[in-house]
Amino acid sequence: MTKEELKGTAIQAINEGDGKKIIQFYEKHGFVNLAYLDGKSITCDNAAKIFYGLIGDRITCSNSWDKDKALPFSVIKENEYPKVMMVGDNLDHLKPRVVFMEKNGKFFAWSMAKTIEGSLNVTDIILWKYAKEMPKRVVTKEEVANLIGLSTNEFELEL
Repeated sequence: MTKEELKGTAIQAINEGDGKKIIQFYEKHGFVNLAYLDGKSITCDNAAKIFYGLIGDRITCSNSWDKDKALPFSVIKENEYPKVMMVGDNLDHLKPRVVFMEKNGKFFAWSMAKTIEGSLNVTDIILWKYAKEMPKRVVTKEEVANLIGLSTNEFELEL
């Protein structure tokens, strides 16, 4: 999301300690932190259920916020790097690579690395025009049964 798209938004902390993550998310996008001074919370105490949001270019916190302007907590995770993504200069030919940054519409990836572990000793980078999240694989109960050596009647999946 761009800085302009974030203006006027808020994110509700789910767990105690999430406030710091939300503040860091907004700071990464260039907003000024009012919620913390010298590492101490002014009003929020980093508690769960508190909204951390923007008034102008400043981060603040509140017990309530306009729900229509509140973003899901997951938005702070969407842009965390490094992560394996499908990348390419053509949307028809994407390949998995470890992306560690996006800047000016380009995606920076470790050359040839397809896993986080595989990227640890790589220093060459390649810029890609396109990147998208890895597709999730749907696994059947039969596949799980084969993997753990049981029949499908012998176990239940807990989600």
